[in-house]
Amino acid sequence: MNRQMTAETIRRWAPGLGLGSALLVGLVFLGSRPGAMMAIQRAIARLTSGILNLLGQSTSVVGTTVQSSLFGINVVAACTGVFLTGAFLIAVAVLPSRWTAKLIGLGLGLGGIFVVNLTRLVSLYYLGV
Repeated sequence: MNRQMTAETIRRWAPGLGLGSALLVGLVFLGSRPGAMMAIQRAIARLTSGILNLLGQSTSVVGTTVQSSLFGINVVAACTGVFLTGAFLIAVAVLPSRWTAKLIGLGLGLGGIFVVNLTRLVSLYYLGV
């Protein structure tokens, strides 16, 4: 019975561990590619500027900096949420659950991380960090 339980445990965890390992390798690869991270930083800066402009601020983006005539914030790699998103993806992939539950969790979690991160950047602009 103990061997059956071990085989069942391996059967349940193996696909998630394989996917989690692949995601980890992809995250390390992405983090080591300066061009890829810079593109993500610029995209986040443009989104942040767009939100600020909708809220009545007159901002523009130069590279990865969101700036106005009074203040600017620079979106660095740590501000993108890429590594937090990667950790979340790995955690969800590794958990032994149905794929439909994983997909629902991924959709809600990734959307939540994205919205909270943009809210944080907009808030930092208003706080004048």
